[in-house]
Amino acid sequence: MPQENTGLVGEIAAHRPILAASVIATGLTALAISGFRAAGIGYIERADAMLFAAAIMTAAPALIAAFAPRNFWLRIVYALTAAGLIFGARRIAASHAPLLPTLDMNLCLGVASLLTLFLGAGAPLWRGILANAFVGLAAMVLGLAGALGLAALFSSNGEILFGVGAAFGVSLGLAGAMSAFVPAQFATKSLVLTDVRQAAAASAQAATAPFLFAILISAVSFASLAHSSGAAWFRAIYFAIAIIGLLTVPSIILGAGALAKRISLASPAREEETRKGGLRRLLDLLRLALPASSSLAFVAMLGILLLVVSFETRTPISIPEIAVIASAGLFALAAFVSVRTALMIVATLAISTRFSIFLFEISAAPAPAVEARLAAELIAAILFSWLYLSWRDSRNPRLKTREVTRRAIGQAYFAYIAAAALSSAAIAASAAGGVWPNGEAAALFVLILAIAGGAIAPPLMTATGALFGRD
Repeated sequence: MPQENTGLVGEIAAHRPILAASVIATGLTALAISGFRAAGIGYIERADAMLFAAAIMTAAPALIAAFAPRNFWLRIVYALTAAGLIFGARRIAASHAPLLPTLDMNLCLGVASLLTLFLGAGAPLWRGILANAFVGLAAMVLGLAGALGLAALFSSNGEILFGVGAAFGVSLGLAGAMSAFVPAQFATKSLVLTDVRQAAAASAQAATAPFLFAILISAVSFASLAHSSGAAWFRAIYFAIAIIGLLTVPSIILGAGALAKRISLASPAREEETRKGGLRRLLDLLRLALPASSSLAFVAMLGILLLVVSFETRTPISIPEIAVIASAGLFALAAFVSVRTALMIVATLAISTRFSIFLFEISAAPAPAVEARLAAELIAAILFSWLYLSWRDSRNPRLKTREVTRRAIGQAYFAYIAAAALSSAAIAASAAGGVWPNGEAAALFVLILAIAGGAIAPPLMTATGALFGRD
């Protein structure tokens, strides 16, 4: 029987799911209660708005889209109806006294309806992920309650916290992405493993390296941002890491624990086979469109365009952004043990960042603030690592480089799209809840970076394989 590395995290999540969930839920609830007791009524109202926004903007659309019909026209009608009902709830909310005065109801329900429409219309591409992501997203909301309690405790002790809103925005984005990452790994493992717990444990363990990667980049991001603002960088680091851990770890552990309680792997394996079967023709076209020579030429042209765009853009790249991009390469090398994976993450992040800034400038729209760009680039680095880890794991000396790219895209590309959508909506929840005003701009920037990175990734994978070999 095939064996997978489950590790300590996988063992805890999959083999002791009830115990792990009980300990995490009890600890987060106690932290939330302690913090809210020390907080004022204004803080509690904002915390309630934040929790409501996070649940409505992420967990609700994922759950609704998971039940979308398989028939195309019925699915479109279902998605349009669900999105319309969510958006129409604005009028109902406006006709009553606001129960959550700090909540931006238009942004909250607008993003929720768009996400429901998008995920519902494309449900066959990520149905297996959405059906299993709800627990992880619910755990994210529980972790958010604990994190808000922790922030209240810090504030009650008189500590001045730097970058609180950005820390919540980044944490929500990472937790949203991880909520999709674990079920996507589980779907892949279901094709090669026969034991449910082993598949769930391997999925949780697979999320460990991206999580550590996120922690390391976040430390550099908040330290550089605090230093450039003249704030205490050490306090910014430990507070941001604490918030990230409180939101992301429950998403991974509880999400994998829920997967471990499934009866068998037959249903997820069948769903994954159906999904891959439906993509076979598209993947064949992708393989034909990406010969090594064309991919190398495309990457060379990207390099030339990057130089042109760098000279044309009026918004300079900031020191914190340089630190994030450089640290992404360094920590990717350490976390993923792959030079090629690290190079592709850095190249995609640098190219997509400059092209996205250029897009803002030619559209006459103001570029996001440095804080928003930094948070979006951090999230984008995690999303890109997901794609390139799939490429790394798909390598085989017997496969041509185009076949490796085809396999990686079929396995991770559409899960990457779903994760980017959930992550962006989660970041926007920080703005809707009134915690981080830059959250809306950061969410939009994440989407633009994800689209640019998604376009760059397939030819870059093929070109990298052609340049550095297939071993």
